Amino acid sequence: MNHAFIDSCVFISYGTEFEDFHSSCITFFDETDCYKCTSESVKRELSLKLKKRNKLYQDYSKYLSKKRNEEYKVSPDIHLNENDLRHLKEIIEQLSVIPAHEQLTFLRLFNKRLEIRINRAIRNLDEVIPRNEDSYFKALINTIIPNEDDSWILNDAIYWSLTTENATFVTLDGEIYYNRDKLLKMVVDYKMLTEPPIEILHGKNF
Repeated sequence: MNHAFIDSCVFISYGTEFEDFHSSCITFFDETDCYKCTSESVKRELSLKLKKRNKLYQDYSKYLSKKRNEEYKVSPDIHLNENDLRHLKEIIEQLSVIPAHEQLTFLRLFNKRLEIRINRAIRNLDEVIPRNEDSYFKALINTIIPNEDDSWILNDAIYWSLTTENATFVTLDGEIYYNRDKLLKMVVDYKMLTEPPIEILHGKNF
């Protein structure tokens, strides 16, 4: 792996101690010697993710500061996807073993550490490439990977790989990883290549 394009989920797992594959992401960012890059699409998604989670932590902090006679319910203006809900469950589990008077401090420091670690990882990249605006090719990716954000990120990574030797897309996303053969076949056919221009590697294989 000489050149690695890093998916947004790898940054999130790097910054979160209890995320799956956190230790693997530490190994990748801090110990793996390769050219590391990402794209403006990834940075945009990370920014939105951090803003949403900061809002979620503030919402849960309000709940913690009350008497908590009722079960926590997320504020209706915070729209959580499946990953966000899983993350919330894990946060609540972490807080459950911490004394009540320390929970607010833990949550505030946790949020700060997450932002610091992700921003440090971004600063240490070798390159952040521009977003690729080929909406037609992105739509082709979208037929295999239905998530809009993931499709744009893959669009960036694949175009980057066309001019990069030994290119690897590094992800923790099972939907991308387990559809990699189908996805790369589409790339080869559409671009009229003899072999895929990029390898897709899951974080569990670091």
